[in-house]
Amino acid sequence: MPPVTYFVRMVAKEGKADEVLELLLVNPRRIEAGESGNLAFGVHRSTDNPNEFWLYETWESVDAVARTRAATNSAATRRRSAPW
Repeated sequence: MPPVTYFVRMVAKEGKADEVLELLLVNPRRIEAGESGNLAFGVHRSTDNPNEFWLYETWESVDAVARTRAATNSAATRRRSAPW
């Protein structure tokens, strides 16, 4: 399977942008720790709207994305996503 890249736009709820950024930066830490399948991850915070974020992820395959999502799909993860 070929690599797959996602481009995602997210807008934090008012007053929650720093919390969102903190959550997003967990992803590169997982890659640095050797997470399997994730080739690259980038976060861009808009200079025009500090509540707006763009994510860029490249995975080795769609299967790698599915494995990671299945492993991290928990109630705690969903609760942490509340600021967006």
